Amino acid sequence: MLRLQRVVRWTDRATGQPRTRTEVAYAITSLPPERASAAELLVRWRAHWHIENRLHWVRDVTLGEDASAIHLGQAPLVMALLRTAVLALLPYVGASSLAAAQRDLALHPTGVLDLFRTIVQTLAARAHSTSAPTRLHVVATTLAIPAARAS
Repeated sequence: MLRLQRVVRWTDRATGQPRTRTEVAYAITSLPPERASAAELLVRWRAHWHIENRLHWVRDVTLGEDASAIHLGQAPLVMALLRTAVLALLPYVGASSLAAAQRDLALHPTGVLDLFRTIVQTLAARAHSTSAPTRLHVVATTLAIPAARAS
């Protein structure tokens, strides 16, 4: 078992005054002291939270993964893979951030097709420009969406 005590400092937005809070967190580890010193455990702790804050929080909060109603069969795994792919591919298509891409796509829903087209074209160009073998096979670069029926 380990105990981490930290002092958190920030500036109160309402008053502009500096604030301080002491936090204590506990964790359980199976590593004996001779295999991991306190410094090594701290490195592992920070690495875990780095992943949690950089990936899982974004998937949970920004992409709404926890609120998803998709939970049957292979669909949750497929959606998780798609969310991770979106996060990995957005920088390659010129998106400055996930939030900016979401705003753009919310304002222009048809841009989703353009986004997928750009991703496919970018990946295809990268696959053709490298001498390393690739498993990427581009089937099509255009998507057809049937027109909405008039009611």
